[in-house]
Amino acid sequence: MPNLTAQILRNLGMPIRLAEVVQSVESDTKLVAPSPGAMPVETTTYKTSWVKALDENGEMQTLRTHLRLDNNALALIEIYYGSMKGFNDALQSRSSGTMRVAFTAALGFDPNDEDDLKRVGAMLIDEDSAANSGALQVALAVANGVDPSQAVGLAEETKLTIKEMKAEAETEMAKHLEDAAEERRQMKALTEPQQEILRQIAKDLEAADPEAPTPQEKQLLDLIDLRPIDRLALAGWEASTPTEPETTPGKSGSGSGSESDEPTLSSGQ
Repeated sequence: MPNLTAQILRNLGMPIRLAEVVQSVESDTKLVAPSPGAMPVETTTYKTSWVKALDENGEMQTLRTHLRLDNNALALIEIYYGSMKGFNDALQSRSSGTMRVAFTAALGFDPNDEDDLKRVGAMLIDEDSAANSGALQVALAVANGVDPSQAVGLAEETKLTIKEMKAEAETEMAKHLEDAAEERRQMKALTEPQQEILRQIAKDLEAADPEAPTPQEKQLLDLIDLRPIDRLALAGWEASTPTEPETTPGKSGSGSGSESDEPTLSSGQ
């Protein structure tokens, strides 16, 4: 793909990636009585939908094209939303659906046709949502009279912003996975009797007040659910090793001389 220039932006539009789609047909056959009391007859109904095309290796097939809002596309958008103000308002409140309408019009389809909307919706690639949103903003700027040479700068800034957002999301995901692994290691360090005691305490806490647990209770619930928690979540809490129950002279350890045979969990107090 050549570098974006003002000439490309003016004549072709913003470069975008789309999925190639194919029409899928599903059939459903069942016995249906044409009228009350009548003999049921076999009836087949068909449902069509647009799905992303895959190659022999199961990889999504894509195509490169450009997004440009010419007069025809803008007219279709105005008809759909009643005005460009209605379109801009919808873009703020229902960005995904509005973007699908705009792409449908820009790609030469009719947004008032439900099948066209579904077709273009299938063409949009989920992981490219941020890039598509940026491309639409640049295309709108050019359509509203912004000099394409200036819009190129806007496109580059948008590209950098998306790259930074992606890097931040990947960092957060890596931290989430690291924290989750650490919590699993902490949980495995407990003996099975201790784990069972913690699970029972968690159930009691949820049953008592599931909506507003105290911070200490929340930390405990986080541990049981193996969700990432702060490293200080276990501060002030220690898991003691189960000990043999005390015995009363003349009686075995399993007798009644011990108040409880269950291992205890120290609260650190």
